[in-house]
Amino acid sequence: MSKLKVLIIAASDRIVGGHSVQAREIFNYFTSHRRLEVRRYDIDRAVPHFIRRLPYIRTVINEIGYLAGFIPKILWSDVLHIFSASYW
Repeated sequence: MSKLKVLIIAASDRIVGGHSVQAREIFNYFTSHRRLEVRRYDIDRAVPHFIRRLPYIRTVINEIGYLAGFIPKILWSDVLHIFSASYW
């Protein structure tokens, strides 16, 4: 039987907070199950420091990098577990 492919989308551990902690805990729990193949996709992309200081440019670069990696991961997965803020 093939494994169920789960993609967890959340903030990385670089951002310490509720989403990143919960995503790490769920990831660790899910990876202990033999019937699941789990991957994690971080919403905050690692970009060079000098780009993070450029308000509009950092947004465009971050979004391009995010979407370029996001689409193939969605196509790979069977289940998406997405963490988002309550205002979304």
